[in-house]
Amino acid sequence: MFQSSSKKLCTFLISATILSPTVFSQSTGSVQSSQSTLKSPMGRMLKKALPDRVTYFSIVSGPNLDDGGDPYEADGVVDEGGFGTWNQISLQWEINDKFRFVFNPRFGYTFSENIAEDEEAFSLINPVVGITGVWYKKGNFQFAGGINTIVPPMREEDTIEDGLIYNPGGFNDVGYRFNSSLRVGSWVWARYMIYDRETELDDTRYATFLAPYINYTINDNLTFTPFYQINGEETYDKTLEFDNTESLNLMLSIKVSSMLRIEPMITTFRETDFDVAKGNLNVWLSGRF
Repeated sequence: MFQSSSKKLCTFLISATILSPTVFSQSTGSVQSSQSTLKSPMGRMLKKALPDRVTYFSIVSGPNLDDGGDPYEADGVVDEGGFGTWNQISLQWEINDKFRFVFNPRFGYTFSENIAEDEEAFSLINPVVGITGVWYKKGNFQFAGGINTIVPPMREEDTIEDGLIYNPGGFNDVGYRFNSSLRVGSWVWARYMIYDRETELDDTRYATFLAPYINYTINDNLTFTPFYQINGEETYDKTLEFDNTESLNLMLSIKVSSMLRIEPMITTFRETDFDVAKGNLNVWLSGRF
């Protein structure tokens, strides 16, 4: 959990995304005063301080495809308490035409009834700060994504106790578009762990996943994307190893509007021979304000 000062900062920044300069200035009483406020030095400062773009991304994990209960883990064992969401709000400020500075508050919510007694349904998750944008683009090839890290003043209690102080890395997309319908590439996520204590042999030094995909556009609002995810980890006593938690995911992306994209997917695992009955129905939700 955040410390109290971090909660206040997070609350302020989220509130700031809801207030536009116009709404703020209208509290003075009229549209005319609103316009004059925006033209004033204070109004211009306020406009620059507020993010010029706000996006969100949510992952809904579960239910399973067998009885609709908590999702299965890769080994076919039910993840009790695992039916829930991971959510991120991204507050963005333009640096130039290629890159943006981001502050991303995060939180989770568990729908499952199987919650441990010492846990709560709602939880704050370490926010991150960093940069997002296009790293390289030439013709139909593009490498884009972000690099970010947690910051010491806004860490969860568990993270503080674990001694993790920074974890630079992020999610990126490398792909090539063959035509208006077909794009092939891979999602790449990686983080390097930095501790404020003496490390132990089983501490994670580096974590990653690769997810090669085929993206087929059916029409302007509908896309089909199968992808295969491979997870890896390096500790202080072992070099990078990819484990057996590989998953095959079949995702349908539905664009409802610029503010909402719904992406349901069926996830099956290699360890259970891609048995659909041991798989899960997951959903990604995203949009831009």
